[in-house]
Amino acid sequence: MIEEHSHKSTGLRGVEVADTNICLIDGERGDLFIRGYDINDLANNSTYEEVVYLLLYGKLPSKSQLKKLTSLIRKYQELPEVLIEQLHKTSRNTPPMSVLQSSLALLAGYDTEVQKQTKEADQDIALRIIARLPIIVASWERIQNDKEPIAPNKNLSHAANFLYMLHGIEPSKEAERAFDISLILHSEHSFNASTFTARVIASTGADLYASISGAIGSLSGKYHGGANYLVYKSLLDIKNAPDVKTWVKEQFKKGKRIMGMGHAVYRTMDPRAKILKKMALTLIKESPGQGKWMFHTTNEMVKHTQDEFRKTKGREIYPNVDLYGASVYTCLNIPVDIFTPIFTSSRVAGWAAHVIEEKYPDTPSTKPVIYRPSADYVGRYCGPHGCTYTPIAERTNNLDNQKLITRFISEELPKVLKNNLIPVSLSARHIHLQKEHFVKLFGKDRELTSLHPLTQKTEFACNETVDLVGPKRAIYGVRILGPFRKQTQVEISRSDGYVLGINPPTRQSGDLEGTPGIHLIGPNGAIKIKKGVIFAARHIHMSPADAQNLGVTDKQILAVRFPGTRAGILDEVMVRIKPKYSLELHLDLDEGNALALNDGDLAHLIVDFDKKSFSPFR
Repeated sequence: MIEEHSHKSTGLRGVEVADTNICLIDGERGDLFIRGYDINDLANNSTYEEVVYLLLYGKLPSKSQLKKLTSLIRKYQELPEVLIEQLHKTSRNTPPMSVLQSSLALLAGYDTEVQKQTKEADQDIALRIIARLPIIVASWERIQNDKEPIAPNKNLSHAANFLYMLHGIEPSKEAERAFDISLILHSEHSFNASTFTARVIASTGADLYASISGAIGSLSGKYHGGANYLVYKSLLDIKNAPDVKTWVKEQFKKGKRIMGMGHAVYRTMDPRAKILKKMALTLIKESPGQGKWMFHTTNEMVKHTQDEFRKTKGREIYPNVDLYGASVYTCLNIPVDIFTPIFTSSRVAGWAAHVIEEKYPDTPSTKPVIYRPSADYVGRYCGPHGCTYTPIAERTNNLDNQKLITRFISEELPKVLKNNLIPVSLSARHIHLQKEHFVKLFGKDRELTSLHPLTQKTEFACNETVDLVGPKRAIYGVRILGPFRKQTQVEISRSDGYVLGINPPTRQSGDLEGTPGIHLIGPNGAIKIKKGVIFAARHIHMSPADAQNLGVTDKQILAVRFPGTRAGILDEVMVRIKPKYSLELHLDLDEGNALALNDGDLAHLIVDFDKKSFSPFR
């Protein structure tokens, strides 16, 4: 297991970005607390309206406070006529989450308090949004199916009202309670992707509508709120498979995720999934059929996924909140395409609480500050003055470059050799992998794929990349060079070594004894190599014919002189001769930057260099 490393590009996992009074998750124990209250107690004893009050005002309401909040929600259960007209005019192919996001943004124009920007005003706006989102969801579902929207029944609870607007009949008490519990379970879950999105937007001073519209966009992603839809889709796929076990094995073989399994925070079963599983078991007794089949198939999918995960990964995996939601919603006759919008209608209470906490901290001395993280630049670098801009008419693509290289070798190289000139190639950090390590990092059904060929014959830059994790920090997206080698070798610059926190020796390729190891992370797994990290020693590739023309021998140590504004001489350059090699001097980026070099620059080979007589101070 990789521990105590500074990671980037890992979804900010483990990075604490703020203090919060709203939600506490203990991923190891599988506990979830909202404002200090266990989610199990809230699901068993409370209502969604009570949880809304708890989230927005920080405490459970008294009878009179709950009555007032319920009255306000019912008062706000109406949409402007122009919005209903707009829904009728909207393309039926528009995804429901896009409809929800755009409709909420439009509602901002009809809210007279939106510019007040006070805590009290935002709490009131939050209640209006909570009241209206379910109406938009139910109305759009009916309009999509050429049915007229149904106005809210203001005598019903928040949960019952949604089911009524969706189906046109009042739900049973059992269905109402099941849906109410589902709303409670989805109402808040700390700093997940959509909540963090809302807080980032709020930190800019944006209003509640803008913040929640952004959160809706985040929740629409298939790895976040969209996962519940994909669980349903997976269950339908299983229906067409020979059996559940075969389907699960096929997903693992293809390197695909089993949706509804695993969580970024929980290391045991999601407590919400436990409640939904129990609820689904109760509901299938009331409404057998598709829901019953789905529930039992889900249980079988869990079993085989856990078995396969132990076998292939060597660890456990558990259901998350999305897994049993599909069975519950199917029992309630809720269409699959509004699973995520319903999630949104519930989570909006948590989002609003976080936006309010972000904008109006409880501690007077704490001032809201805009989120502004930093990043390490790992892209193209041409020195402090930037890269030379080439007019578009003078630029070439990779194919043109290959033609130029061919022409250079056939026409210009003989002239170059007469003057002992060697073309320079600057080598960025890269990795050569042995096949066994590639399989562990990418999966046994994957192969290296070529991004573009390299100058040295048979070698190519790959589309595939891996992450390097050192004792100090990590470097991401390091290119693999093909083809496979007998030993895995990581070539980095001294600057990279500082970043990673390692200090490997300078070695020629293949000389790996006594070199340090490092963690490699790929899309399918992670490994730690025991050796293989080097600073690549300077070397020149050349063919026997090139060597004869230049008057040098294999493994001869030479020096090279570089012209230009930062002219200099590099010693300890080894000649490497093989029939397949093309003439090329390899330097790492640190050396190239120090001498202000670019790929393709020419260096002068000093065959008779005398180190003893050379003085840099002449």
